[in-house]
Amino acid sequence: MLAFPGERLKVAAEAAETLEPGSCALMLLVEHVWAARAADAVREAGGRVSGTVRISPDHVEQARDAYREAVAVAAAGRS
Repeated sequence: MLAFPGERLKVAAEAAETLEPGSCALMLLVEHVWAARAADAVREAGGRVSGTVRISPDHVEQARDAYREAVAVAAAGRS
């Protein structure tokens, strides 16, 4: 699930509702090429994959643009 700034807390809260007390979760965005191997590694470590969602190329490009902008802002702040 791709979450943009206004949605992040909602997405995290929804994920947290599925957790049992004393457990934890990792929300991870991976390129689909690596998803099968990543899921295997999670299972081999005793974890479980609770769901998968395909993200459209447009959303991936928006995320890349946002990342590039954040890196540029951070770099400008160090100058």
